[in-house]
Amino acid sequence: MRHFLLGICLIMSTSAVFPQTSVSFENPENLEPLIQYRLPEWGYDNLWVDFYLNSHGEKNPNGTTVNSRLQPRYIRYWESEEKIAELDIMLGLESGYVNQADGPSGPDARPFRGEYDFSGYVYEYFSGDYFALLEGDFWGSSFKDFEREQERDWVVHSKPVIGIGWGRIRNVTPLLRALRFEERYRSLGREGAFSMDTRHTMAQLMAQERGFNVVHDRHHKYFWDAFHGQLPDLQSGLGPFDYFYLDDVLRENLGNRYEGCDVMLTLDYLVHNTEDDNWDPTGGVSLRGRLFKNLTLEHQLGIRGRLHSSFALVDDDRDVSTHNMKLNMVLQHLWVLSDRLNLANTMSGGVPLVEGDVSYQYSEPYIHLGPSDSWVPTEGYIIESSLSYYVEDQVMISARANLRSEVVASSRKTSWGFNITGSYSFLSTVY
Repeated sequence: MRHFLLGICLIMSTSAVFPQTSVSFENPENLEPLIQYRLPEWGYDNLWVDFYLNSHGEKNPNGTTVNSRLQPRYIRYWESEEKIAELDIMLGLESGYVNQADGPSGPDARPFRGEYDFSGYVYEYFSGDYFALLEGDFWGSSFKDFEREQERDWVVHSKPVIGIGWGRIRNVTPLLRALRFEERYRSLGREGAFSMDTRHTMAQLMAQERGFNVVHDRHHKYFWDAFHGQLPDLQSGLGPFDYFYLDDVLRENLGNRYEGCDVMLTLDYLVHNTEDDNWDPTGGVSLRGRLFKNLTLEHQLGIRGRLHSSFALVDDDRDVSTHNMKLNMVLQHLWVLSDRLNLANTMSGGVPLVEGDVSYQYSEPYIHLGPSDSWVPTEGYIIESSLSYYVEDQVMISARANLRSEVVASSRKTSWGFNITGSYSFLSTVY
């Protein structure tokens, strides 16, 4: 126990004994740059094809197997004060050949699989903070074996959504990264604060860094070329070490940072079927709201919610109620100290308010409330907490804990998990 407490004391004192240069924000209470920030006009698109062909063989009964797949994909993203949109299209074709003369399922097989996945959204502002939205999620797959004359019908999922809303939520992560760049730049001995125009130019370039990462293999090369092309004065007097030090700002874990609020009313239409069963189409109406508030440059609170009412669109008269209503919420707190500390606490879940007969409709086990990447159970709850603590060349700690209770396919599953990893360096020497 004594050695354990000694280790904790060493870790807690690390930041004082081994200080880093320019860690976190110099003035975290100053929210004026964040409030004045406006989204830059930028975007990217990328079209590529993935493919593979592999074969292996061995002595019977396994025989010879050949597999091939062709998968084209197109991604487009657009962001500005007037419109935020994303489109993701994927097609997949997969075929194969199996020769197993002594196999239990017959001598040969020639399977073929086709699939598609289209998803996207558009938020278009038409008057002040009022916007129209269009969302869609469409995917399907089919299978056929030409040799064995086996076939599986298409499994299809289609969900278009339309709506109208008020408010704005801006991704302010590029601005925070620009502020961190400015602080790193001044820590190299440069004096004076950047102008607001320079900060906004830097923020636009920091936003575009994500696009460079998508479309280029060595994206840092293209990003810094564009960066210094628009801000050439910042290159004056910089040495090789300075460039590496400034480049490291792209790896600081600032989290996904947003600012603002919005509320929207949407209508959706859902059709989902499988190879064995067919569900009737379902119509729904939702009231959604999101609020992100940065208390300081280091602390962010997030609240997202959805009240969704759905009806099975049946053709015949059934003496049952198919009306369902569910409330889903996400509460999140994020504490970030640059690349030193990142603590995220999230509680999400859903509760049924009105329960009708669900045997006639497909129930989505998870929903996406955006703009973060987390999925929320439509019924049940998830409580998560994650911590990362890092001091270069000295200590690293990563911990995560969660408690989950989810209802999937009318069955509740409860689980929990915890893990912690870390390292502490007592001696670091190069001979």
